[in-house]
Amino acid sequence: MNSGISVMLLPKGGAARRLALAVVSAWVSVAIIALAIVLQVIDATGSYSAAGLAAAAYGLAAALVGVPRSRLVDRYGPRRTLPVLGALQVVALLLMIGAARMHAGAAVFVVLAAVVSGCTPPMIGFARGRWAAVVPEEDLPRAYALTAMLGDLAQIGGAPAAALIATFLNPSAGLAAAAAFTALGLLLMIPQAGADRRPEPAPAARESRSVLGALAFPGLRTITVGGVGAGLGLGAVDVVVAALATARGDRWAAGLMLGALGVGGVVGSVLSPKLASYAPGSRYVAGLALLLVSTLALVSTPPGAVVGALLLVVGFAWGVTNVVLYELLDIVVPTSRSTEAWAWLSTAESVGAAAGAALAGALASHSLTLGFALIPVAVAAGLLAGLVGRRTLTAPAPAAEPTVPTVPAR
Repeated sequence: MNSGISVMLLPKGGAARRLALAVVSAWVSVAIIALAIVLQVIDATGSYSAAGLAAAAYGLAAALVGVPRSRLVDRYGPRRTLPVLGALQVVALLLMIGAARMHAGAAVFVVLAAVVSGCTPPMIGFARGRWAAVVPEEDLPRAYALTAMLGDLAQIGGAPAAALIATFLNPSAGLAAAAAFTALGLLLMIPQAGADRRPEPAPAARESRSVLGALAFPGLRTITVGGVGAGLGLGAVDVVVAALATARGDRWAAGLMLGALGVGGVVGSVLSPKLASYAPGSRYVAGLALLLVSTLALVSTPPGAVVGALLLVVGFAWGVTNVVLYELLDIVVPTSRSTEAWAWLSTAESVGAAAGAALAGALASHSLTLGFALIPVAVAAGLLAGLVGRRTLTAPAPAAEPTVPTVPAR
């Protein structure tokens, strides 16, 4: 069979290569779009306040719309929903460029930022579920590792890339690039008839839909709670590391220390397939345990070099855990709810990260030790959820919805 993933995570087979390129495009778009919006609003209005409101609208829309949007994809199928969402996002980005040319007011950019975020097609979540259709089952761990690694690389390089584009071209070029990568990702991702190894799963049934949706499955609840804890801890890292570097008069060192976190994440993602012989639930708990141990060592606020080394381990632990989450989603929810399940997990991590950043800032203003202490406490909560709900991470998801209150189809 020609499809698959090579030892170096490079895809083999036409369908797998197209999906890999689509994932690259999707991650690049996600990585540059938020900062590109901020830079565009600052350039157009001259107001940092307006830029902050636009960024807040972007983040709030992502949190509020992410799950309902993904439910649409699962319910009506990707062929009918992803192109529409992508087209709406591209149009909103172009309208923002036009608004900048016309020197529109801050309110226009805030509304458009919310529309851009709300219409973002959930390409990463869809691609995660799509790998099973284009690679053999034994190669899925490498495919998930590739997806996670690309996300880590995009996180490392996305903001600098957006800043460089705005500096050497203009802020509108960053928005245009985000629109182009969204369009390219969709063109590569929407499969052509007959391209799959097995037929695309039917959209989720419209009858007997659970009020909770995919969150009705116990395993998804377990990793979602864990995602809030891990996200809260990792969100706090950015703030307390920056505060530590500033307090010691080496503000520039914050970038190097946080860069170690990203490098560790890439290494963890790349090496995670080597651990695939162990059960996903066990690897998930072990990854969170390593994350806890490495973050506990940060509480003593050691020298910058030691912080960087510890953050390398933190990144490695999260990289391994993140890849395992891709696999667990195949276990804890049926395929027909995979896009929505990914949205729940992503939203939980994002909400946790936002809360972690806010709490860390408040704590670090009183004591750096308290700020660093928040990180392992949050991770410990996620680990506890994983330990308590470990049994929910081993049994395959049932074919039908769990028995919970339902709403009639409309």
